[in-house]
Amino acid sequence: MIKVGIVEDERRYWDFLKTVLEQADGITVAYMADNCLDLVNEIKFKQLDVIIMDINLPRKSGIEAVIEIKQRWPNMKIIMFTVYDDDENVFNAIKAGAIGYILKYEIGKVPEAIKEVYGGRAFINGYLAQKILTYFHEKSNMPSVEEYNLTPKEKEILHLLVKGLAYKQIAGSLNISPETINSHIKNIYKKLNVHSRSEIAAKFGGY
Repeated sequence: MIKVGIVEDERRYWDFLKTVLEQADGITVAYMADNCLDLVNEIKFKQLDVIIMDINLPRKSGIEAVIEIKQRWPNMKIIMFTVYDDDENVFNAIKAGAIGYILKYEIGKVPEAIKEVYGGRAFINGYLAQKILTYFHEKSNMPSVEEYNLTPKEKEILHLLVKGLAYKQIAGSLNISPETINSHIKNIYKKLNVHSRSEIAAKFGGY
C-alpha cells in the first residue's frame, strides 16, 4: 500500500481527497492536516511515501514546506494540489522539488498521480507541461550571471539562494556571519535589479 499524507486547509477539498483516495486500490491515507508545520516530523513517524499538498496554506506555504522536506528527505514524492496555474507558482514548486502538480478541478486524477510519482515518474497536465517547456526554452536566452559583475563570494551566495537555502543555512555553509550574508544579499539584489528570491529564480533558475 502507498501511504499518503494530505495537507489541505479547505474542508471541501479535504473531504473530496479523502473520499477519492479511500476508494482507490493500493493507496491508504496515513496522515491529514490543514497546515504543514509538523509535516517534517510526521513523514518519518507515519512512514509516508507520497504527500499531496496545497500551496496556499496558513503560516507556511506549501512551496516553503517542499524546500524544507526535500532538504531532510530528498527522495520524498510531493504533489502540489492547488488552484494556481500561474508561472511563478508552477515553476517555484517544480524547482523546490515537487514531482507532480495537479489543479484542484482535476481531483479525479489524484490516485493516478500518486501511483505515477510513487513509481518515480513526474505527473503534470499537458497545459502546465507546455508552460514549463516554454519557460525553459526562454531561459536558454536568459542573460549570463557574468554580465552583472558579481564578486566570487556573491556568485556562491546566489547559487545557494537559487537552490532554496535559507539565509542562516547559507551563512553556516560559507562560514560567514548572518550580518555579512545580509550585506552580500543586498548587493546581489541591487546588481541584479531584483527585489525577491522569486525574481532571482525567474532570472537564474538553472544557475
